[in-house]
Amino acid sequence: MLKNTLKNHLSALGFHILGSSLMVGTLIYMEFQSDFVFIFTIFWIIYTIPVIYLHSEYYLNNRGEIYKIDSNGITLWKSGAKQKYRSKELDRIILYKSANMDAWGFPLLAMEFYYYARVITNSGEELIITRLLTPEVEKEVQKLEGVPVERVKRAFCAVFWK
Repeated sequence: MLKNTLKNHLSALGFHILGSSLMVGTLIYMEFQSDFVFIFTIFWIIYTIPVIYLHSEYYLNNRGEIYKIDSNGITLWKSGAKQKYRSKELDRIILYKSANMDAWGFPLLAMEFYYYARVITNSGEELIITRLLTPEVEKEVQKLEGVPVERVKRAFCAVFWK
Protein backbone atom coordinates (compact mmCIF):
# COMPACT_ATOMS: atom_id res chain seq x y z
CA MET A 1 0.00 0.00 0.00
CA LEU A 2 1.30 3.39 -0.99
CA LYS A 3 0.20 6.23 1.26
CA ASN A 4 1.38 9.34 3.04
CA THR A 5 3.23 8.26 6.16
CA LEU A 6 5.54 10.06 8.56
CA LYS A 7 8.34 7.71 7.49
CA ASN A 8 7.92 8.72 3.82
CA HIS A 9 7.85 12.41 4.74
CA LEU A 10 11.03 12.13 6.82
CA SER A 11 12.70 10.08 4.10
CA ALA A 12 11.97 12.79 1.54
CA LEU A 13 13.19 15.51 3.90
CA GLY A 14 16.28 13.59 5.04
CA PHE A 15 18.78 15.17 2.64
CA HIS A 16 17.47 18.64 3.45
CA ILE A 17 17.76 18.00 7.17
CA LEU A 18 21.31 16.70 6.69
CA GLY A 19 22.32 19.70 4.57
CA SER A 20 20.79 22.14 7.05
CA SER A 21 22.55 20.40 9.93
CA LEU A 22 25.89 20.65 8.13
CA MET A 23 25.32 24.37 7.56
CA VAL A 24 24.51 24.94 11.23
CA GLY A 25 27.54 22.85 12.26
CA THR A 26 29.76 24.96 10.01
CA LEU A 27 28.32 28.15 11.50
CA ILE A 28 29.01 26.86 15.00
CA TYR A 29 32.58 26.00 13.96
CA MET A 30 32.99 29.49 12.43
CA GLU A 31 31.62 30.97 15.69
CA PHE A 32 28.68 32.61 13.89
CA GLN A 33 30.80 35.24 12.18
CA SER A 34 28.45 37.73 10.57
CA ASP A 35 29.77 37.20 7.02
CA PHE A 36 29.20 33.45 7.26
CA VAL A 37 25.77 33.87 8.85
CA PHE A 38 24.72 36.13 5.97
CA ILE A 39 26.08 33.79 3.27
CA PHE A 40 24.63 30.64 4.85
CA THR A 41 21.25 32.31 5.41
CA ILE A 42 21.00 33.24 1.72
CA PHE A 43 22.15 29.78 0.64
CA TRP A 44 19.78 28.06 3.10
CA ILE A 45 16.80 30.03 1.79
CA ILE A 46 17.66 29.13 -1.81
CA TYR A 47 18.19 25.51 -0.71
CA THR A 48 14.93 25.35 1.28
CA ILE A 49 12.24 27.14 -0.75
CA PRO A 50 12.07 24.51 -3.55
CA VAL A 51 11.86 21.73 -0.96
CA ILE A 52 9.01 23.42 0.90
CA TYR A 53 7.17 24.00 -2.36
CA LEU A 54 7.59 20.44 -3.68
CA HIS A 55 6.80 18.83 -0.34
CA SER A 56 3.60 20.89 -0.03
CA GLU A 57 2.57 20.26 -3.63
CA TYR A 58 3.13 16.51 -3.35
CA TYR A 59 1.25 16.34 -0.06
CA LEU A 60 -1.72 18.25 -1.46
CA ASN A 61 -1.78 16.04 -4.58
CA ASN A 62 -1.85 12.79 -2.61
CA ARG A 63 -3.69 13.83 0.55
CA GLY A 64 -6.24 11.17 1.44
CA GLU A 65 -5.16 8.77 -1.32
CA ILE A 66 -4.00 5.19 -0.93
CA TYR A 67 -2.65 3.22 -3.89
CA LYS A 68 -1.98 -0.44 -4.43
CA ILE A 69 0.08 -1.34 -7.49
CA ASP A 70 0.65 -4.82 -8.84
CA SER A 71 1.17 -6.42 -12.24
CA ASN A 72 -2.59 -6.40 -12.90
CA GLY A 73 -3.12 -2.68 -12.35
CA ILE A 74 -3.65 0.09 -9.84
CA THR A 75 -6.24 0.30 -7.10
CA LEU A 76 -6.94 3.77 -5.70
CA TRP A 77 -8.83 4.55 -2.52
CA LYS A 78 -9.85 8.21 -2.29
CA SER A 79 -12.53 9.79 -0.15
CA GLY A 80 -13.86 6.37 0.78
CA ALA A 81 -14.32 5.34 -2.85
CA LYS A 82 -12.37 2.53 -4.47
CA GLN A 83 -11.33 2.67 -8.11
CA LYS A 84 -9.54 -0.07 -10.02
CA TYR A 85 -7.48 0.53 -13.16
CA ARG A 86 -6.37 -2.62 -14.98
CA SER A 87 -3.01 -2.51 -16.75
CA LYS A 88 -4.68 -2.63 -20.16
CA GLU A 89 -6.64 0.53 -19.24
CA LEU A 90 -3.38 2.43 -18.73
CA ASP A 91 -1.90 4.26 -21.71
CA ARG A 92 1.53 5.17 -20.34
CA ILE A 93 3.53 6.27 -17.35
CA ILE A 94 5.70 9.37 -17.35
CA LEU A 95 8.35 9.35 -14.63
CA TYR A 96 9.71 12.78 -13.69
CA LYS A 97 13.02 12.30 -11.90
CA SER A 98 16.41 13.97 -11.66
CA ALA A 99 19.24 12.24 -13.49
CA ASN A 100 21.26 12.58 -10.28
CA MET A 101 18.85 10.17 -8.57
CA ASP A 102 19.87 7.29 -10.84
CA ALA A 103 22.11 4.56 -9.42
CA TRP A 104 25.23 6.24 -10.83
CA GLY A 105 24.23 9.79 -9.85
CA PHE A 106 24.92 11.93 -6.84
CA PRO A 107 22.18 14.38 -5.83
CA LEU A 108 23.50 17.84 -5.03
CA LEU A 109 20.31 19.54 -3.89
CA ALA A 110 17.54 18.38 -1.58
CA MET A 111 14.89 19.16 -4.20
CA GLU A 112 16.30 16.36 -6.38
CA PHE A 113 14.94 13.81 -3.90
CA TYR A 114 11.41 14.79 -4.96
CA TYR A 115 10.13 12.93 -7.99
CA TYR A 116 6.86 11.46 -9.17
CA ALA A 117 5.08 9.42 -11.82
CA ARG A 118 2.13 10.55 -13.89
CA VAL A 119 0.03 7.52 -14.83
CA ILE A 120 -2.19 8.31 -17.81
CA THR A 121 -5.22 6.14 -18.47
CA ASN A 122 -6.68 5.41 -21.90
CA SER A 123 -9.51 7.83 -21.10
CA GLY A 124 -7.01 10.63 -20.39
CA GLU A 125 -7.36 10.58 -16.60
CA GLU A 126 -4.12 11.15 -14.68
CA LEU A 127 -2.99 9.50 -11.46
CA ILE A 128 -0.09 11.17 -9.66
CA ILE A 129 2.16 8.94 -7.55
CA THR A 130 4.67 11.06 -5.64
CA ARG A 131 7.71 10.45 -3.51
CA LEU A 132 5.60 11.02 -0.39
CA LEU A 133 3.63 7.84 -1.11
CA THR A 134 6.72 5.68 -1.53
CA PRO A 135 10.49 6.28 -1.69
CA GLU A 136 10.58 3.85 -4.65
CA VAL A 137 8.17 5.43 -7.15
CA GLU A 138 10.07 4.09 -10.16
CA LYS A 139 10.17 0.53 -8.82
CA GLU A 140 6.46 0.63 -7.98
CA VAL A 141 5.28 1.79 -11.42
CA GLN A 142 7.51 -0.75 -13.15
CA LYS A 143 5.34 -3.46 -11.60
CA LEU A 144 2.65 -2.61 -14.15
CA GLU A 145 3.12 -5.13 -16.96
CA GLY A 146 2.70 -3.93 -20.51
CA VAL A 147 2.52 -0.24 -19.65
CA PRO A 148 5.28 1.82 -21.30
CA VAL A 149 7.32 4.07 -19.02
CA GLU A 150 8.73 7.34 -20.36
CA ARG A 151 11.41 9.20 -18.47
CA VAL A 152 11.64 12.99 -18.15
CA LYS A 153 14.81 14.19 -16.42
CA ARG A 154 14.48 17.34 -14.34
CA ALA A 155 16.06 18.61 -11.14
CA PHE A 156 12.83 20.39 -10.12
CA CYS A 157 9.93 17.96 -10.58
CA ALA A 158 6.82 20.01 -9.91
CA VAL A 159 3.52 18.31 -10.69
CA PHE A 160 2.08 21.40 -12.40
CA TRP A 161 4.94 21.39 -14.93
CA LYS A 162 4.29 18.60 -17.43
